[in-house]
Amino acid sequence: MLVMRNRSAALIAAPSMLAGVLAAHALAYRWTVPAAERASVLRQTGHAWEAYLPILIAPALALLAIGLLRHTVSRSARPAAWPFAVLPPFAFLLQEHLERFLHDGTPQLVMTTPVLAGVLLAVPFGLAAYAVARALIGLTEAAARALAAPPPRFLTARVLTPAASRSLLPAVVVCSPPGRGPPRAR
Repeated sequence: MLVMRNRSAALIAAPSMLAGVLAAHALAYRWTVPAAERASVLRQTGHAWEAYLPILIAPALALLAIGLLRHTVSRSARPAAWPFAVLPPFAFLLQEHLERFLHDGTPQLVMTTPVLAGVLLAVPFGLAAYAVARALIGLTEAAARALAAPPPRFLTARVLTPAASRSLLPAVVVCSPPGRGPPRAR
């Protein structure tokens, strides 16, 4: 991966782009290879590693969490958009070539329909990963601001009882002669 301006951006970008590349990979093979042939094509092209994909997801999520935490603490710059558009197609091509090289042991230039479709899909998936990364950064910044703000002060209010629940004044007070005021009319 190209060197980014800061490590926090790289820690946020790498797992996000990986998710975009893997999504483009799965969708490209689903769209271009018929369902009846898909399992054998994937087996013949060295895609057996996909069984271990859940093991790769946990460290990627951990890197993303560390990057978001670092970004929030250090207030570093947000990742640039261009790596999300440029790097996923190259990562997709590298992935396909490595899969086939590790499966056969022979280097080969791979330009099949699923690979070309995956390269084309990697760009929008990479940009979608950028949007997700920006949204996650925004959420962590908002959470940091909310946690850093002083707690709200609550005003104490007098408790008023409803008029219906108030007791009537004692009869002695009502019937007693008035103290001050105009005389009573008889």
